[in-house]
Amino acid sequence: MTTEPGSVLAGRLGIELADPSLLELARVHPSYTAEHGTTSNQRLEFLGDAILGFVVAEALFLAHPEMGEGGMSKTRIALVNESVLADLARSLDLGSLLLVGRGAEAAGDREKDSVLADAMEAVFGAVYLTAGYEPVRSLVLRLLGDRLEEAAADPGSKDFKSLMNEWSHKEFGQLPCYEVTSSGPAHDPRFVATLKVADRVLGTGEGRSKKAAEADAARAAWEDHSA
Repeated sequence: MTTEPGSVLAGRLGIELADPSLLELARVHPSYTAEHGTTSNQRLEFLGDAILGFVVAEALFLAHPEMGEGGMSKTRIALVNESVLADLARSLDLGSLLLVGRGAEAAGDREKDSVLADAMEAVFGAVYLTAGYEPVRSLVLRLLGDRLEEAAADPGSKDFKSLMNEWSHKEFGQLPCYEVTSSGPAHDPRFVATLKVADRVLGTGEGRSKKAAEADAARAAWEDHSA
């Protein structure tokens, strides 16, 4: 007898659900909906995003009475972002369970950070609606593990690109773009990155690699907007 994917996912989550139908829905990427005329996971994703943010905010409030609003905000953003959510999804091998359209399959979308992060949020929404708040709270905190305390130990100090992605998405509905130029000899290049959102320059940075320059630009932009 073949186990339904929703039940497989529940097993990977370490929870028991009397009705895994919403976990089935959480697997449905919008590209699959377009080809098969079914409902996608987008509404669950919307709900799960709000639940995740609340769980993290509550945990920080209760565990860190010394932390001010600014530190709580920076810590939450460091935890509730596309990169972290995609990592959580990969720890569950969630990509293998997703239903995606033919074009998205060919493009490798089931392993893209954005797709995995959205599906992870949809899973949280499904668990909340099926089992209630305490089970989804326990699930979120268990999956985050040591990340929460690590982020709280030095708010805003890590992964400025992820922080700017989250902030930009919330403020402008889009992710930042980076324009990178290089100069110098091939053995010792210098890169300059300009971070833009909605055609606005928010930060510039330098580095000896493209990645380092982009990270420096994200740091400058984050420190400027959060000052």
